[in-house]
Amino acid sequence: MAIVLLNQVINVTYGCKQQSQVGLNRVQYVITATGGAALTDQTVANALSTTVAASFKNYLPATGSYLGLRFQIVAPIPGSPGVSSVTGAGAGTVVSDPLPTQAAMLFSKQTPVPGKIGRGRLYLPFWTEDDNDNTGKPTNAALVAGNAVATILLNPIVIVSGGSTVTMTPCLAKKSNAWLPLILSGYVQRTQWATQRRRSQINRGDSTFPPV
Repeated sequence: MAIVLLNQVINVTYGCKQQSQVGLNRVQYVITATGGAALTDQTVANALSTTVAASFKNYLPATGSYLGLRFQIVAPIPGSPGVSSVTGAGAGTVVSDPLPTQAAMLFSKQTPVPGKIGRGRLYLPFWTEDDNDNTGKPTNAALVAGNAVATILLNPIVIVSGGSTVTMTPCLAKKSNAWLPLILSGYVQRTQWATQRRRSQINRGDSTFPPV
């Protein structure tokens, strides 16, 4: 285990599953505030998984599941090996036939920095037929459910454990840019389904969880 400290850059990979497909979403954070005694990465990972679990399970089909997350400090170098948490993991709650596994809800991540380096994407996978309206677009209820996940993942999160706190602020960071964190200024929710072809049932299952 490692200690979570101010200004560290964190990769968090959230996992979901439907049939043979595992959907992995990586969100990056920078630690912008701490309070009280230092917390370990495992403590923060467990608290974070507890925080996000319900929002995933609220939209996932009952045949799918939230798997948990992988938490890894990537900067300053050398970072940490990473830890996993399955706290709050479990089956989805929506009783409806699933949409094809390649259908996803898309969110565009934005920073003040222009160009590709200042933009990112978040694909929320594994929706149901009840989420699809008669024009082939997400229903208003589905958009609300998706935005509930994005609101947690793409806004600052304050982790509280005992008398200690850690503030995780979403950012974009690349190894090629020395892991310099570009803090998110907002995000845009797309109102049409996006496609991730690698999550199609005709393709080999994406991965196992937790990711290495």
